[in-house]
Amino acid sequence: MKFYANLIFLFVCYLCLAQDFKEKAHILESVASLDILIAAASDKKLVLLGEASHGTHEYYAWRDLISRRLIEQHDFNFIAVEGDFASLYELNRYVKNKDGAANTAREVLLKLNRWPTWMWANEEVVALAEWLRKHNDKLPDNNKIGFYGMDVYDEWRSKTEVLNFLKIHNTNLFNLVKEQYSCFSPYIGDSWQYAKAVNFGRRSCSGATKNAVELIEKNKITFQDITEDDYLYLLQ
Repeated sequence: MKFYANLIFLFVCYLCLAQDFKEKAHILESVASLDILIAAASDKKLVLLGEASHGTHEYYAWRDLISRRLIEQHDFNFIAVEGDFASLYELNRYVKNKDGAANTAREVLLKLNRWPTWMWANEEVVALAEWLRKHNDKLPDNNKIGFYGMDVYDEWRSKTEVLNFLKIHNTNLFNLVKEQYSCFSPYIGDSWQYAKAVNFGRRSCSGATKNAVELIEKNKITFQDITEDDYLYLLQ
């Protein structure tokens, strides 16, 4: 009896919740349908856009429209996505027209070679990136809109990028950070082996990683020839 009573209670809660969603929901039929959402988001520092499924055209298209309006009408200044930081920073270089950037957004995205490539290497992201590039071309360098990945799917590439950057811009710091990263040497390219080794009692490299970050932070003043954006890339 108690079991059925709980089922009835949950069902009633579900109906109440569904009714609440129905009252608050706004059907998206055209660009104008976004007006109420844009108005509500206009004074926020961050706007988080979710989705019910990865890779569905309609979600990308609506996020594109929302992003463009928030950037154009309310001065939002970056887009961050669920993607690899190091890989997608190349797209950031492109949309900001930085030195050494690729020639097109498509060129950048075709180079994505780590799962899940399809989430960002698609026509919808190409369209948004090309719009961002044109929008940024009208802005001074310090006001250009950024495009960043929030995740570290490929930590080995990230470590390589850090060392390559330091080798060019700060050789002393390059040697110090490389020494910290040597902790990972037995596991290069295989995160699972590292995780299993630590799980079975081998030394964790978290301290070495923290040391590397602190070295970069403490030596920021020694980077005389890089931009704030480049320093952010290095630190991240």
